[in-house]
Amino acid sequence: MSRRKKSRRHSSRHTINWSRKKEIICKTLCVTDALQEEKSKLEVEMAVPVEMTQNIVAENARVAQDQDEY
Repeated sequence: MSRRKKSRRHSSRHTINWSRKKEIICKTLCVTDALQEEKSKLEVEMAVPVEMTQNIVAENARVAQDQDEY
């Protein structure tokens, strides 16, 4: 077998591997549906403690505290 045929064979195999790798990279970087869904769920979950914290801070600002007791 000549060097040229070996080279083409290797090149073809390399191209297929690179094509597969490129597809995996693209899916990893570009397909974010699952991440977007998880982000939405976490935002909803986070809303509860955020609101509770805001309410506590607002109450603390409204209610006078006895500095001697504090």
